[in-house]
Amino acid sequence: MILILLLALVSSQPTKLEDLKSRIESGKAHYNTYASISNCNEKVMQSMLKKCDDMNEDIQSEFALKLTNCHLERVGFPLYDCSPKNLTNCYMKMDQNTFLAYTQFFTHAFDLCVYLSFSAWQSKTSATIQGLSDSAEKALYALDLAEKTAKEIQMEQEYVQRWLGKIYDGISEIGYLEEMILGEVFDIKSILFYIGSFILCMLLTSCPETSNARVKLLWLFCLEILMEKFLYWYFPYLRHISGTIRLIFLVLCITVIVWSVKTHKQYDKMTYEILKETLTKIGKSALESITPRYSSIKQRKEKRYMPSPLKEQCSQRLRKIPEVHYFLEEDIKRIRRKSDGNLAELFMSITSKSAKKEV
Repeated sequence: MILILLLALVSSQPTKLEDLKSRIESGKAHYNTYASISNCNEKVMQSMLKKCDDMNEDIQSEFALKLTNCHLERVGFPLYDCSPKNLTNCYMKMDQNTFLAYTQFFTHAFDLCVYLSFSAWQSKTSATIQGLSDSAEKALYALDLAEKTAKEIQMEQEYVQRWLGKIYDGISEIGYLEEMILGEVFDIKSILFYIGSFILCMLLTSCPETSNARVKLLWLFCLEILMEKFLYWYFPYLRHISGTIRLIFLVLCITVIVWSVKTHKQYDKMTYEILKETLTKIGKSALESITPRYSSIKQRKEKRYMPSPLKEQCSQRLRKIPEVHYFLEEDIKRIRRKSDGNLAELFMSITSKSAKKEV
């Protein structure tokens, strides 16, 4: 009630503010006076603060009676222990001096409540303001700390960005150097691949059957190197297909070698067979000219050794079996000298007999 009264007086006209001010000053003066007289008065006035908001005549009479009892206790007079419901009977029992003291305390009780409420409100306001001030200081400190932290974070970010920039520049330089190196030279794997391919090419074409494929393989080898260099220079994003190019190169090399082996011909053996057949024909002609009966003997032998259908079929099947000239080449070379010597002797003997006959 007192707080409502204070608010009403503050929001009212200036005359009411003067009245409130006078009541507060009067209550302050009475409080200081009564509190200095005895501790009983101070305790009663402090206990009044809890009921000042609900101030009415009964509460005001109760406060006045408590202050009167404190005064009577101080001077040594008997006290009046009255209940709030039986205050009228207490008034009737009071003497004149006690009633005058009671009346004085009754008139001062309201001013005391106004002062006590104002003091409590002022204390709460001060505490609230102090709390707000402390909160503001804490908030300001937190803001300062947050600002410092933000500045430190920003500095750290700038530092990290500078380092990241340096790292990026270093990686860019390394990438540029790598591209430049790859554009000029080959890596170790490529070098090993080319050396191995060249050695394998020379080994595979060292035999007569594949010697004709050596030049073709070397051309394919050079073409594969040029294709990889072309990719490194002009299409660096297609470097991953170099393995496919090398696989195609190997397949082509194998194809060339197989084709060379399949189409290889032994011209020395063919020449030897032709020469042998020619000499045989010459020898037969010489024998026919020397021996008159050779034709009749030949006819009888042809009739005697005429092949049967079964022998002819076997001969055809045997002729279909391919000759392995490579494995028989050394044997043929050994037999060739002996056959050439025998044919030469036969030819010389036939020639000498023909010459003697003509003579």
